[in-house]
Amino acid sequence: MSSTQTETVNEIRLTTKELSEELSRRLGVDTITVDPHQEFVLTVGDQQYSFTGPATILINQD
Repeated sequence: MSSTQTETVNEIRLTTKELSEELSRRLGVDTITVDPHQEFVLTVGDQQYSFTGPATILINQD
């Protein structure tokens, strides 16, 4: 989808995977890929969140 398209989000039917792939191509978005069975921890302030892959983490700083 390009910025010239006038479709709204409600009119577009994307899978979560397609949406993630689209967002990962944009400026201001970093992507971290976690392999299957790989454990990882996200720390925000003094809170920690533990997960096990596979996972795709998108960091949107736009």
